[in-house]
Amino acid sequence: MTSRKFIDLLKSKLTNCPVLKSLAVAQACLESGFGKHSFYNNYYGIKCHNPNLYAGCRLGKTKEVIDGQYKDYKLAFQTYNSIDESIEDYCRLMNLSRYKPVREARDYIEATQAIKDCGYATSTSYVNSLRKIIENYKLYELDYIMNKNEKLTNNFLWGEFYSGDLKLGLKSIEPPSKYYFSILQMAEELQIVRDYIDSPIIITSGWRTPKWNSYVGGVKNSYHCQGLAIDIRVIGMRIYDLAIYVSKLTEFRGFGISIKDNFLHIDMRDKFMVFDY
Repeated sequence: MTSRKFIDLLKSKLTNCPVLKSLAVAQACLESGFGKHSFYNNYYGIKCHNPNLYAGCRLGKTKEVIDGQYKDYKLAFQTYNSIDESIEDYCRLMNLSRYKPVREARDYIEATQAIKDCGYATSTSYVNSLRKIIENYKLYELDYIMNKNEKLTNNFLWGEFYSGDLKLGLKSIEPPSKYYFSILQMAEELQIVRDYIDSPIIITSGWRTPKWNSYVGGVKNSYHCQGLAIDIRVIGMRIYDLAIYVSKLTEFRGFGISIKDNFLHIDMRDKFMVFDY
């Protein structure tokens, strides 16, 4: 099984764990060498806690850091009949009071440090190894599916960036989690303008599915489909004036002005560009 297939397998099974999915996936990858070196289906390196549970306990070799030095030990490890049992036991462990800081972690940076601080592993490289896996495989994208009413900033909600859909109506399809950070950045930039003009900014179009983008007449490679563009307007404000505020206060570089339909398109392209609709 390839590393990617092992990750996909974990993603499909880790549905009810109390910790960030990025952490749970990364730990199984690290502890088992992406599934290639599990000890009797022990994918999380969990030591024996009950010889009468699952497939019992067996002695296994491990390295532990004592006084800053790696030493070889033979310790009893819990063993399992399947990967599902291993995941079940890991999630049980994460529900213990000892791991409360891990459950409360807001992102993978906090979670990887918390799991080490709570004593899960002694390796001095454990935190960095987990972060490397998470970043190399973009596992952090698993952590940012949110409620549509969750606030990105003081005045902008995650749901305002949803795509429309021909069957379901306007703003009904959530953006993929891989676009979370770019959408968050746009929301933060918009908040600067909102605070400055002290007037509500209406987002008329955010992220789009390819089908919705085609339906509304967007270009094939639209920045909307990449989570890098939004269309906005402010009641009672001229579109040209809004464009000036946005260009002076934010990092947006693309500006499409539509006087006819009363909206301003803005996007995060690399080079400055202004165009009319």
